[in-house]
Amino acid sequence: MSMMARARSGAVPIALFVTMASAYALVSSGFDVPEGLDDVKLARHMLTGDGLAFGANPGGTYAQGPDGRFYASHELGSVVMTLPAVTAVRAGAPVWGVTAIGSLLVSVCLSRGGVLVRAVRVSKQSESTHAPVG
Repeated sequence: MSMMARARSGAVPIALFVTMASAYALVSSGFDVPEGLDDVKLARHMLTGDGLAFGANPGGTYAQGPDGRFYASHELGSVVMTLPAVTAVRAGAPVWGVTAIGSLLVSVCLSRGGVLVRAVRVSKQSESTHAPVG
C-alpha cells in the first residue's frame, strides 16, 4: 500500500497519534512548568466558584490587583482550555486517560483530513474566489 493510500485510509494519523501519545506519556509531566501548574491551579479555583482571583498569593505567576486580590499574569485562554480536563479529573477520570483523549483530539483536528485543516482549506478557497478584481 502506498503512503498516499495509507494517509487516505487513516492509518498514518492513527500511527502518528499512537507514537506521539506513547512518547508523551513516557516523558511528559502532563503540563508545562510553571505556567501549566498555574493554569491548573486557577482552573480548580474557578470550578469551586471562587472566580478569577485569589485572596492570598498562591505563588507562581500571579500579580496583585488594585483590589488586593491576586490574578493570573498570563493569558486566560489556556486556563479556559484546561477547564474540561480539570473537570474530568475532578469527576474521577484518570489523568492519563484525559491526556490521551486530548492528544487524540489534537491529532484528529490537525491531520490531513482534520477539522482545522479543512476549515483552513475552505477559508483559502473562499478568499481566492472572492478576490477583488483590479
